[in-house]
Amino acid sequence: MKRARGASAVGGLLAGALLGTVLGALDGITFLKPPNLADSPWRSFLFLALSVTTYSVGVAMAGTVVGAVSSLVRRARPRVPNPSRETELVAAFVRTLGIFTGVTLFVLAAWRVRMMPPDLAVFRPYCLPQTVLAAIGAAVGGGIVYLVARRVARSRPVTRWLSSTLIRRWTLIKLAVLAVLLAAVLLFEPVARGPAAETEGRGANVVLISIDTLRADHLEYLGYGRPTSPFMEELAGRSVVFEEALCQFPLTSPSQASILTSRYARSHGSTDNAVPVHDSAVLLSEVLRAHGYSTAAFVTNRICGIDYGFARGFDYYVEAGRGDLSRSRLVDWVCQLRIVRIWWRLTGRERLTVALGRWLDDRPEAPFFLWYHQLVPHSPYAPPFAYELKWDNHRSGIIPTTKTLGAINRRAVSISDEDLAHIVDLYDAEIEFTDDLLRELFDALRRNGLLENTLVVLTADHGESLFDRSGYIGHGDHLYDEEIRVPLFFYSPRYIQDPRVIVEPVETIHIAPTILDFLDLPPESSFQGMSLWGMTVVDPTILSDSRPLHPQEEKPAFAEHKDGEMVRYEGWKYIRLDGAGTAELYDLKTDPGETRNLIAEQPDQAAQLGDLLEKWDASVPTVRSDDYELDEEALDLLRSLGYVD
Repeated sequence: MKRARGASAVGGLLAGALLGTVLGALDGITFLKPPNLADSPWRSFLFLALSVTTYSVGVAMAGTVVGAVSSLVRRARPRVPNPSRETELVAAFVRTLGIFTGVTLFVLAAWRVRMMPPDLAVFRPYCLPQTVLAAIGAAVGGGIVYLVARRVARSRPVTRWLSSTLIRRWTLIKLAVLAVLLAAVLLFEPVARGPAAETEGRGANVVLISIDTLRADHLEYLGYGRPTSPFMEELAGRSVVFEEALCQFPLTSPSQASILTSRYARSHGSTDNAVPVHDSAVLLSEVLRAHGYSTAAFVTNRICGIDYGFARGFDYYVEAGRGDLSRSRLVDWVCQLRIVRIWWRLTGRERLTVALGRWLDDRPEAPFFLWYHQLVPHSPYAPPFAYELKWDNHRSGIIPTTKTLGAINRRAVSISDEDLAHIVDLYDAEIEFTDDLLRELFDALRRNGLLENTLVVLTADHGESLFDRSGYIGHGDHLYDEEIRVPLFFYSPRYIQDPRVIVEPVETIHIAPTILDFLDLPPESSFQGMSLWGMTVVDPTILSDSRPLHPQEEKPAFAEHKDGEMVRYEGWKYIRLDGAGTAELYDLKTDPGETRNLIAEQPDQAAQLGDLLEKWDASVPTVRSDDYELDEEALDLLRSLGYVD
């Protein structure tokens, strides 16, 4: 019996090694599309070898277990009593190959159910019909592979080949060499760093955190009645909080570019998602690197990534689904393989946050500027299983993928109040998951002794409409507060000793100038925003003598999107829709939900705000027209995020 189990384990190992090699090669080749090719063929080949290694070692270990266990599952009347070692090895090989093929097909199909690495959430009632279909298809596919493999394995040459000592030894040697290669890269690969330079200014570290699709009124510290963000609430209690921060464009690429360039969208050129930042716009990362800072970015949304001009000025750059081996490490790419992403998902972690923690553990050269952009709250709303189980108790059949949400907005799918509550619960669960990822980031800063001398700035690129009006879910189409009001606070244990809440509206283009002011660096002439640092401190000696405190007085705040513009001032909001030729006016003091358009009742107020908008239009230069053509890769990316049908 022990001999049979040993032969079965070897058969499982051989099957796992074979299938793992195939899957690793496919995943590696799929990832190494032309934009992801390394700076040399050798490094691209090394990544492919690491992909094969990761899959081969992982699947072979699992195959060994499956093969051994399968030998214990005997029929009451086995067809072949007392099978030979050779027969048992081949049978285990075939069984394991069929089982793993079925599992692989199920995982890939389940991935399509929620457009995320699968976990136990695919067995929730609202996912179950699609999951059952995926399981049936996977079982059929695995069964076909099993039958074909069994027929092929019955031939004497194949049986002799599988059971030969040479094959077993070669497989074990191959796995051992690959495991050593993987360990060597994971443990000893050097960190990519920029050239050392003399640092100017205060010399503190800066961490800029931008969270995708995070509406301000779904956070506890801004008045939400559900526990979505306990860690952010804890931080906000020790920070300078701007309650009424407004993004300048309710789409990721334009808004994030405005944060990094301190320019309005028409002035930095990224006037839509996947439209690159214009070469004339200067990023905060470029300014800080010129002053001697080490710079790094960990970006989970590709539409504000390398291909669109956001990597300028960064020494170290890691982007989800995109590789740049000249400015990152192979291990950061390995963490993006599907098999590793599934492992992170099952353990409640996220690939770029893991990579960021590893970068901090390697003790980056101080001072540093770190940009961390987290996509999690963006659709599809698919939080890890533990968070979903905690938040969602509704009986709904809606799976809120980007495709389904698009169908809802087109009125092709109707939803009930129960469906909407289900969608909001999943969105809130994703916010709590994001909150825990932020805690993980802060733990890494604290663990490495970096937090005390660091300024942390937390904000979002835009909010999210959740059926607030017009039956719409998403962002980019409106200039109402649910889409343009974002969180913003500044946290620093050493430099912010007086936590406070500032209620005057501010714009996110003020973030970059504020960071330069905090660091006691000269202002960047191309920035259109102003520093808010004077509003964050009481003791003027903390600032340099050359820059006075900015008064706490309200200034007009502006935003725009593809069809209109907005100005907010002294409690009023004026929206001009160029495409429709109409305007809207809201008194936010009495109507914070923007439900009553006063354009006809308050013509003088509308005219005053309209004049402000005209002056703003005339003062903000345009660097690129809106006729930029997207290539097929950009269109595919936008489809995956739900922006293009």
